[in-house]
Amino acid sequence: MIDAAHKGGWWSGWVIKVMGRQRFLVYLRFEPDVIEVERKDLRPHLVWKDEEWFRCCEEKLLTEKEFSTGTTVEVKKKIRPSPPPFGSRAFGFMENVDALLESGWCPSVVTMVLSGNRYAVLLGRNKPCKLFNHSQLRPSVEWSDGAWQTQEEKVKLFTVILLGEDALLVEESAARTPDPMPKAKETIMVLPFVRKSPCWQVLESVEILKAVPQHPHFSPLLKCKEALREGEAIRAVINFAMLIKEFFLMLEKYGFDITAPRAKIEKLLSIKESKTWALEELQVAERVMAEKDSKRRKLEDEIVELQRQEALLKEEKVTEDKEIARIRSQAVVLDQKVQNAVQEFLVTATAPW
Repeated sequence: MIDAAHKGGWWSGWVIKVMGRQRFLVYLRFEPDVIEVERKDLRPHLVWKDEEWFRCCEEKLLTEKEFSTGTTVEVKKKIRPSPPPFGSRAFGFMENVDALLESGWCPSVVTMVLSGNRYAVLLGRNKPCKLFNHSQLRPSVEWSDGAWQTQEEKVKLFTVILLGEDALLVEESAARTPDPMPKAKETIMVLPFVRKSPCWQVLESVEILKAVPQHPHFSPLLKCKEALREGEAIRAVINFAMLIKEFFLMLEKYGFDITAPRAKIEKLLSIKESKTWALEELQVAERVMAEKDSKRRKLEDEIVELQRQEALLKEEKVTEDKEIARIRSQAVVLDQKVQNAVQEFLVTATAPW
């Protein structure tokens, strides 16, 4: 992997052909495009990790024998033909799709079917759901062995359970097996579908569903196709967990008791508001504390500096005291010499000739 000088900057990519005379064909990573550059416009691609630079040795397969010049392709991990048109069929709940983003088509999962040919789509782990129109989605297919193939039945599904502003993302295997033994509560009511999806185990672990246990009958699902009933039931339970007021009337039709959730919503909102105020006050207190701590550290530094200067001045004073003592001793000796000279002068002056 290398960096190529292009459009006033360095672009990462791969050398796909050596042209000779120190010239190379380079496939750019983010353009994407193929450009011809000289050797002086290339450099190794380095990655900053753990406070050190490492050379990136990643290789990328960019061509396949079945493609020829002029073929319409898509660039992903490797080049592939454009997928065939899929028509205008609707997408189903939890269906694997590709969503059109600025950077290209992103593998995603439909988490909710909305009105007006709109869908709520999960783009991946730890990413929020986004709304897409039908024209911005397409079935998720893979190019393998020279043919388009749909994804296998055993794939990983992503179940999103939204709780207010928080999101719980749970990855579950889609290998569906019925519950080995229904619970005692389930035997009281005959549901219009068989619980096969592993999503039920995930939903049963949600705290709010534990706090407000429900026993919906799902009788309106008898009007739906049998293959769609379980998915619709899961969506209804997720809607209930989301506790959005707009869904209350719809949930009542499914047999949910929303009296307790409504009271709990008001309590949760009150708690959340108190939490918000407390967090704001905490942030103010932390900011003031940080300022005071910074001022305290500055004063400590000044004290240390003053102590250092005091120590230097004390050393200088000791040195001066020693120098004064030396000069005083020297002055005593000189004074004695002066006295001796005066005495000798007088003796010499008064002596007879």
